[in-house]
This record gives sequence, structure tokens and C-alpha cells, in this order.
Amino acid sequence: MSKFDKALQALYPSTDPLDSVDFDAVSYINSIFPTEQSLTNIDTIKEGLQEESTKVARELSDLVKSQAKLSEKTHSQLKTSYSTIQELQERVKHMRQKAEDSEFMVEDICKDIRSLDCAKRNLTKTITSLKRLAMLSHAIELLAESCIAKDYRKVAALLNASNDLLVQFTDLRTSKMVGDLQKKREIIVKDLRMQLLEDFRDIQNSPPELMTEGCRVVDELGMELRQEIIKELTPHFLKSYDEVFTYGQMHSGLEFMDRRYAWLKRCFRDYTQNYQSIFPDAWQVPALIAKTFCEKTRQHVNDNLEKTHIESNIMVGALQKTLQLEQEITKKFTSYHILNSKPMKLDLGDMLGGYEDLTYSQESVKMTPIPNFTGIISQIFENYMNRYVDTEDEALKKLIDNSMNDDTHDDNNIFPSSIALFTSIKTKFDTCASFNTGKILCDLSKVFLFNLRYYHEKLSNRLPKPDKLGKSEGEELLISLIVNTSDYCKSTITEMETTIRAKLETAYDIECYQERGIFLELAGKGVQALLNLIDMKMEPHFSNMIKLDWNMEAVGDKSDYVVKLSETILKFAKNICTVMNEDYLLNFLAKVAESISSKFVANIYRCKKIGECGAQQMQLDCFELKTKFLTLNKGSSSFTSIVNRVFHKCETLIKVISSPPDRVQETFNALVENPNPGDLEKIMGLIGSKKPEAADKAKKYKII
Repeated sequence: MSKFDKALQALYPSTDPLDSVDFDAVSYINSIFPTEQSLTNIDTIKEGLQEESTKVARELSDLVKSQAKLSEKTHSQLKTSYSTIQELQERVKHMRQKAEDSEFMVEDICKDIRSLDCAKRNLTKTITSLKRLAMLSHAIELLAESCIAKDYRKVAALLNASNDLLVQFTDLRTSKMVGDLQKKREIIVKDLRMQLLEDFRDIQNSPPELMTEGCRVVDELGMELRQEIIKELTPHFLKSYDEVFTYGQMHSGLEFMDRRYAWLKRCFRDYTQNYQSIFPDAWQVPALIAKTFCEKTRQHVNDNLEKTHIESNIMVGALQKTLQLEQEITKKFTSYHILNSKPMKLDLGDMLGGYEDLTYSQESVKMTPIPNFTGIISQIFENYMNRYVDTEDEALKKLIDNSMNDDTHDDNNIFPSSIALFTSIKTKFDTCASFNTGKILCDLSKVFLFNLRYYHEKLSNRLPKPDKLGKSEGEELLISLIVNTSDYCKSTITEMETTIRAKLETAYDIECYQERGIFLELAGKGVQALLNLIDMKMEPHFSNMIKLDWNMEAVGDKSDYVVKLSETILKFAKNICTVMNEDYLLNFLAKVAESISSKFVANIYRCKKIGECGAQQMQLDCFELKTKFLTLNKGSSSFTSIVNRVFHKCETLIKVISSPPDRVQETFNALVENPNPGDLEKIMGLIGSKKPEAADKAKKYKII
């Protein structure tokens, strides 16, 4: 359904099917004649439809005629409206013309009034300008007179007033009168500047009140003159300092740094007593005196360091005192408050002719920037601190050499030289960190690492060489101390690295993995040397084991070789147990247990023939050896577990050998881990089985 159809249906609703947009002729006929019987009324219905058609045609004809009449009426109304609009436009045009004529008449009437008003304004401005010009001229004359009379209070006010008045004539600077007054003022100001400089140079002989007012004048003339006056004054305050502390004088050396800084504090006290009432706090005169003092001191220090050989301790002491002074001065002036600012007001109206009110006031002045004192002197030391680092390097080497010559066995079970070395390193580190956390501390830390490698080298030389092992008494004690000392150094280096990194500035870094590694490696070499040494001591006793006749007829008490072997092991290990670090001790004993078990197994295979009683004797000897070895560390369950695991292979082999000949293979299959035919053949040979028979059993053996 189109929009038009929808609109039409909304305006003229109808229930008649003939009015429906979706009219279907077939459906409509079927609704009229639903059955065959209803066709009997077809003529009646036809007549009704014809009448309806005629009616609709008549209505359409009437509507068309009505619409034609309406169109003619509308056209007539539109024509009338157009005429009305034209008439309105004419009226508006006429009214606009009248408004323009009225405006012209008003403008003509007010023309003379505007001219009079402009003349009045110009006259008022001229009178005001003449008054101000007269005030400016009078102010400049009074300024000249006040400068000659040194009435600085009035001079400050007149400077300010004349400047403000000149600003009013900015557009008239080309005027001869204004230009002449400006030049006259500039000449007066120039002479005034020279006069003030002379007065401040002779400040000791000038009245304090006069100089106080002179400071007000200086502030009116600008920051440049203030800085020039302070620059002229600082030599006056530092004259005696140059005489006493310049390079070459009696107290110019760095050992007298405390006297230098005491002198500065006296200078501050003298300023407070004699000059603080003169200079405004905003001038920061003490801070600028301190800056000049620091610059002179820096040059003196540089001359000393450049031209004189200075001992490291004196240089460090001077640097520490310098840093302390820089911190004190920085704290003093960053927390400085203006206390003696005195507001000033002066009425200038009557003084300059009374033409208008003019009041001068100076309530506050611009602050002089506070210098940065951090590193102002101490920075010069950095160029020469390589001497300090070299001195500390030599001192550490000397300490290592001397302390290692005096090394003894103490209660700590490490060489005292290692404790002395790290104590010295900590002291030197703390000293350096107190005055530098940058390049100097980094360079010194590298010296620490270099000397730790030097100490490692000397400690390594104490370890007996393989060809000289076992040729001197007390070797196990010496090697144990080397292991403990290496472990102590490794652990302490880790702590040292953490401390150094925490202090160093982010631009610098240091790593100690190489130094930790070499001491860890040395501890491992020490443990291996102990193992080699105990192997050498056990070897004769294991050789005696092979020499025994194991085809014995009866089992006796524990064998003589195992008694002596146990005594040797216990004596050697107990000396180590009382000294060695617990972590390394457990590792060492575990490796000793592995060595004993391996040697015992190897020697069993080297025996000629082992009878039933011989196997039982071996079992007794193995149990004796393990039991004695467990006494070395009774309180450790982990140690017991390790020893039992290590001796299990040895005990298993003896059990296989002890079994009846016809059950050897069965026992071997049940007890031996990762068995192989070669081991079975060796065992069969040990119990007396003939070689062909042993080989045959080995061939039949299957690994399960």
C-alpha cells in the first residue's frame, strides 16, 4: 500500500470491499454467490451494481466541477495577496527614507557638540601633561640636588617618581623638552652610580644609616649595579684570607683546611656584627662572600694538589672537611629568611608642586639568586683522587703480604688474614663512600676486586702441589683452612657486592662473579687435594687386603688391615671434622665413603680365591669399616643415608660371593643393580669355579 493510499484511507475510512486498495474481484464475486442457489439473484445484484456505478460517476462529476470553482477562487486570493505585499514594501521603503533623514538631522545637530567635547578632552590632557612635565622637571632638579647632598632616602624616591613620570611621555620622547629632561636624568644617574661605588668602597668610613639608604638607591638602579657593588666589596671582606691562605703561605697546605673554614665562620660573625644592618637580606651578601671564598679556596686546593706531593690521608681528610663545609653552607643559605626588610613610604605630592598625589613606597626588593655550593670546592679533588686510589691499592697489597706471613690457626677456623683483608676493605669503602659515591668509589671498588684476586693467588700457592702431597705433617689442617677461607671469601664477596651496588651512583656498576668463582674453584681444589691425600694414606692398607689368603677355613676377629685402615681414616677425618666448614665437610666425607667402597670392591675382584669363610670375614670387615666411618658424623641423618647408600654395592657383592655356589647366579640376579655377564664371570672365578664352567654360566645368564 502506497503512502497516498494510506493517507486516503485515514481520511475516508470505509468498510465497503469495493473501497479496499487490495480489492480482489474473484473473492468479491465468490462472497456474493457462495453457492449455486445464490445465482438466482444475479439479475437483482447486477441492477444494484449498475445503480452504484451511476451514483459514483455522478459524485465524481460533481467533485470535478467543485474543484474547478475552488481553483478560480484560490487564484483570485493569490493575486490579492501579491498586491498587498507590494503595498507593504512601498511603505517600508518610505519609513526607511524617513529614518535616514532623521539620522542626518541628528548628526548635523550633534556635530558641534562632539567638536566641543573633543576640544575639552584635549585641553584636559594638555593641562595634565603640562603639570606632569613640570613635576618631572622639578623631580629631576630635586634629584640632582639630593644626589649632591647624599640624601639617599629622597634620591631613591625621586628616581622612582621621575621614571614613572617619564613613562607618561613615552609617545613624546621626540619632543625636545622631554628629550632634554631624559638626557639630564641619565647624566645624573650615571654620576650617581659612580658616587655610590665610591661610597661603598669606603664603607668602613661611611655612616651606616647613609649606606642603608644607599642600598635603596642601588635597588632602584637595578640588579646590575647591585652585583657590581658586591663584587667590589668581596675583596674587602676576603683581604686577610688571601694574605694567610694563598698558595705558598704558611697555612696554605691542605692539612690546614679546618683553619680555612674556621676563618670563614669568623667572617660571617664579623659581617653580622658590622654590616648586616646595612645590607638588605635580599642582597644575599654572606652567600656571595661564601661563593667568592669557595672559588678562591678551590684555586688554592688545585695549586696544592698540582704543585705539591700530598699524602693520601691528608687529601682525604681535606676532602671530608670540604664536603662538610659545603653541606653546612648549603643548609645555611637554602633556609635563609629575609628578616631586616624595612618598608619605606614618602609623600612626593607637595615636594613636586602639589599638582597631584604621588607617594613613593619600597616594600620589597628582588632577591639575589643563591649560588649552588654543592661540589663548588670538592669537585676539584676528583682530578687528583687517582693518587688516593693508588695509595689504597698499595696499602691493601702490603696488608695481604704482612697478614699472610702471620697467619695462624684460630678459633674461626679460617686464616686471620682474610678477616683482616675484608675489615680493611670495609673501612676503606666506608671512608670513600662518605665523600664520593661516583667514579672514585667505583675505581676503589675495582681495586678491592684486584686485591681479592691477588689474595686468591697467594692462598692458592699454599695448596700443596700434587707431586709434593703427603710429604709434610699437618697438610690436612692447612688444606681445610684453605677450603674454609675460600668459602668465607666467596660469601663475603657477595655481601660486599650488594653493599657497593647500593652505594654507587646509577651511572656506575660493578660485578664480582669472577672473584666469587675463583674462590669457589679454590675450595673445590682443596677438597680434591684432601681426597687425594687420604687415598694415598689408605693405599698401603688396601694392598695388604689383597695379600691375605681369603680361602680360609674359619672366620676370625676383624682383619688387621681393616683395623689399621679404620684408624688411618678416622685419624685423618677427625682432624678435618674439627676444622672444616659443615657444608664442605659433608661433601668431603661422602666422597671419602665413595672412595673406600670403590677401592674395597676393586680389591675384592683382585683377590685370587675367596672361600665361604673368607666371604664372611670380608662381610665382617666391611661392616666394621662402615660402622667406624659412621662415627665421624653421628648426628647427621643425611650423612648416614649417604654412607649406607655408598656401601650398599660393596655389601651386595659380598652377599653374592657368600651364597652357595649353586645359588650364586640366582643371588646375583636378585641383588645386583644393572648387572652384566662380565661381573658374574669374575664372581664365579673368585669362588673357585673353573673358567670354562664360569664362562658357560655367564653365557646362560640373561640380564633381567
